[in-house]
Amino acid sequence: MSKKPKFHDLGEAFWHIRKNPLEYLPEKSLSLFNAFWLGYEWHFEVEFKEYRGFDLLDGFHEFMCKKFRVPSNQSSFSIAQLYSKNQAEAFDLWFASLEEFLSKKDGTSDIEKYYIMRRETDDVNTTRREADFFELLKAVLKGPAMYFGCISFTSVTSFIFGWVRSTQDFDFEESEQEKIFKSFQQYIEDRPFGLRAEQEGASLPPTPPWNRLILTRTAHVAAEEKALEIFTEYFDEFAFQEKGYVDYVEKRWKNAFEHQKECHIVRGWENSNYQT
Repeated sequence: MSKKPKFHDLGEAFWHIRKNPLEYLPEKSLSLFNAFWLGYEWHFEVEFKEYRGFDLLDGFHEFMCKKFRVPSNQSSFSIAQLYSKNQAEAFDLWFASLEEFLSKKDGTSDIEKYYIMRRETDDVNTTRREADFFELLKAVLKGPAMYFGCISFTSVTSFIFGWVRSTQDFDFEESEQEKIFKSFQQYIEDRPFGLRAEQEGASLPPTPPWNRLILTRTAHVAAEEKALEIFTEYFDEFAFQEKGYVDYVEKRWKNAFEHQKECHIVRGWENSNYQT
């Protein structure tokens, strides 16, 4: 028996997240919200195979450009970030501006009629509605800047978390690909990240989530870009090549871990030759 959905529609979810950002995001951040909401809303649209978006941004971009007197080539998100000291301030400024815009739009904040019309006439994103989780994620990975305004691994992970959270909040039936993706955590844990070798009988804290494990390999200035590059490679292997764990993991690391059970930190993997 299915549980009762947390929200009736995207509008209710949108304003709940606005009031409770830390329930959904690791920190209050406009960039993270942007990516999270994209995944959240896309899943809703794909689930129903039609436009059921809560876009809210029709006319808002123009409003922001006029309000802050900036060129139209700036997005509403980038404008809010430009006039804020940090992502938390940008989050508040963007939502405050949106609420101001909605209060002035036709004298009301109710624009549901517009979206009813759009659902009936819009066919721009038909292909996207017919796509599945892995295909959409693959498209995002090919051009993250087009979707998030930057090349950011953290934004990609927020997109994924938004998609998954939408399943929970609206009690969607979990797709086969979502079920498969749950094993991605174990897939990453079995990669040679060099954090530690499990010690028999040792009391160790839980392994960090897959996105943090990937970031451990990118402790330098271009961490986000490098982490995105690593994730793209691993996700492609995991989702599309159907090879299971790649050969060099089995050949070069199984024995290494066996010999290093006495230590918590596995060193030297960065200099290993991964070629078989």
